[in-house]
Amino acid sequence: MASARRHEATNRGRPPADDVARLVAQAVDGDQLAWDALVDEFAGVVWAATRAYRLNRADAADVVQTTWMRLVQNADRIKDPTRLGAWLATTARRECLDVIHRTSRVIPRSHDLPDPPSDAPHHVERLIIEQHAVALHVACGASRRATPRCCGCSAPNPRRATGRSVRP
Repeated sequence: MASARRHEATNRGRPPADDVARLVAQAVDGDQLAWDALVDEFAGVVWAATRAYRLNRADAADVVQTTWMRLVQNADRIKDPTRLGAWLATTARRECLDVIHRTSRVIPRSHDLPDPPSDAPHHVERLIIEQHAVALHVACGASRRATPRCCGCSAPNPRRATGRSVRP
């Protein structure tokens, strides 16, 4: 009884490793029921790894499908079939990174942004330069809190804006 509870806690309801290895071997031999059982068992692992990258719905579905295709292509080469869940999660993460790399947005460079007008007052020119720096920093995926420190511009003071104390 205690070992069954320990198995449940450590494997979160996963079948014993020997069962997974047996299912992989049967799937390699062409057993459709074994494939179905593997998909049923590990679909959540693949989707969870994919959702962590916050891809849009279509890209996430493509990653999941590609991950299962990679398993079909490589099932006979998996060194430790008892670690199939980890293999699938790693494959899904790599596929996510590949999608992100292929679909990455173009990040504007400073020479792509317009120059401030030559007759602009100094404070307006400084504001435009700060806006350019913030736009570049945000395009690179930085947080709002890190942007002022990195760009050398002043952070907005929430207390000044509302006249009240704001908790962090």
